Amino acid sequence: MNSSDYSMYFSAKTMMGPNSARILEELFTKYPLHLTEKDEVLDLGCGTGLTSLIIAKESCAPSKGQLT
Repeated sequence: MNSSDYSMYFSAKTMMGPNSARILEELFTKYPLHLTEKDEVLDLGCGTGLTSLIIAKESCAPSKGQLT
């Protein structure tokens, strides 16, 4: 994962800055995900769920939303 691939989503509108993507990048490097199409990503928290969509996009897990 390269967190800069998601820089277009870092804004006040999405309430997401670069730190959350960088944290995901560090986590994926240290603890690689081994998700399949049968797995799901659950985001418990506040915000738009953008981090869950990044996780789904970086893995095979389906998401309810879509990053374009």
